[in-house]
Amino acid sequence: MSRQYQTRISVPHSQQQKSQFTAPPVIQPKAASQKTDAKDQTRRQPNFVDPLSRLQATLVTQAQLNPAQPTIDQPSRNVVQRSSVIPYDPPGHDQQEQTEKPSIPIVQNNPEVAHPLQRRVLFNGTPATYKEVQPFATPQHELVYANWDTAELDHNFEDSKNKGTALNRLRKALSIAANQSAEKPALYSLRYYLFKTKGEGREPTLYFRKGKLTGRLRQQHKGGPTIKWEKNKTDYFLKTKDDAKLLDAIIKAYAKLKPPEGEDPYELEEALEDFENRKNYWPGTDHTVANGMGHLEVIGTFPKVSNHVSSGLVDTDRTGITEEAISEIYFEVIGMRAAGWDL
Repeated sequence: MSRQYQTRISVPHSQQQKSQFTAPPVIQPKAASQKTDAKDQTRRQPNFVDPLSRLQATLVTQAQLNPAQPTIDQPSRNVVQRSSVIPYDPPGHDQQEQTEKPSIPIVQNNPEVAHPLQRRVLFNGTPATYKEVQPFATPQHELVYANWDTAELDHNFEDSKNKGTALNRLRKALSIAANQSAEKPALYSLRYYLFKTKGEGREPTLYFRKGKLTGRLRQQHKGGPTIKWEKNKTDYFLKTKDDAKLLDAIIKAYAKLKPPEGEDPYELEEALEDFENRKNYWPGTDHTVANGMGHLEVIGTFPKVSNHVSSGLVDTDRTGITEEAISEIYFEVIGMRAAGWDL
């Protein structure tokens, strides 16, 4: 501690008064006693400050002159703060190891401060600004956004007539990601992995099935990264993507058709037969998947179904699909760590 922060404490008046009598002659003390007497004499000097008192005063002065530095719980306003808080805590990692992980740059309460890294969240091809995205619904939404914005992958949100503006699609994606589990569910593991679809200029989407429960991890899309859970879903694999779109349209049409009076409602098999008559083949299911095929998901029980045609084509190559890779993709998709971080 430098001298400028030390505070002198006056000695009580009773200690400053000199002795009123003369001590009688005494025998010359030993050298050690002389040092002790000298120390005692020093304690009686007016300018002497007791070491304990000096320490206490110094601490008080230091607290007054040096206010507490901003912490993660007390963020400094109008500064760029590097936060090392990571919601996910992998088993076996202690607190010390967590603090040594690289931190995620997050702009706190000042959209005018320039982002320190290249932005990865885009609106219709243009980098989104922090000011455009505010306000965030929760701090967790903000953390997800910060991770996506500093990841290795671009996330280009695009306007859609049916699904809203790029900003609204981002906010929906943030809500989905922020509500996911910090512990990777068993469904998203190598054991239940099925296949992936790959579109041009995009990272693949991974598909999983565990009994009647299915799910997918979408890394890049005009609606942003997301995680999907479905029950009672059937995957159809068709020769081309156009065939997948045709089957999708036929199923939707049959779901809306009303049968003639007195006849039973239409069934899904009738829609499939209609498609077969048009294309001269029956659409495949999980057991006939092959590279380059179109993919259609039919979710629910006919006629109350929800369909989805994959934007990419089927890819059955399992190269690079490992337990560790799936885990990393899961956490990147839900925005709980920046891309490229070690597990």
